Amino acid sequence: MIKVSENLYVGNDTSCSMCDAEWAIVHACKTCHQKFLRYKKALPQNHPSYIVHLEKNHLFLNLVDMEKMFLPVFTHPIMKATFEFLDEQIPQRKVLIHCNQGQSRSAGLALAYMAKKNLIANADLKTAYVEFKKLYAPAQLGKGIGLYLGNFWAEVMAL
Repeated sequence: MIKVSENLYVGNDTSCSMCDAEWAIVHACKTCHQKFLRYKKALPQNHPSYIVHLEKNHLFLNLVDMEKMFLPVFTHPIMKATFEFLDEQIPQRKVLIHCNQGQSRSAGLALAYMAKKNLIANADLKTAYVEFKKLYAPAQLGKGIGLYLGNFWAEVMAL
């Protein structure tokens, strides 16, 4: 777990277990989403928590690393919910964004949030990534989130 900004940390599954009840956590992985909502394969797309589920100071995201670009129809609402959650929680407590390995999804969400808040350069993804990598060396955006952020950067910054 690495601190990237005031009250904002990025990490992996192990980092999640190091947080106590005082923390807020963005679980950027389908495994946590599945475990909390108690399903095995997939939720129906019309389920109210299909994309995101908020439970007190935990935000569970149905987000999977993939080789193809994340689709904005699903990912824009995930980004918007994450930004709103972070805006609400960061002034009050420490917040962890984690995914399984702590390299792609969690890094992408933190990078986008910090760019949106002008905490790092935000002219484009490449510029933001270079600055973010100085703060969070494990960052390695996977194809799915990398292509999504690269192709929809302006839209994500406007969410």
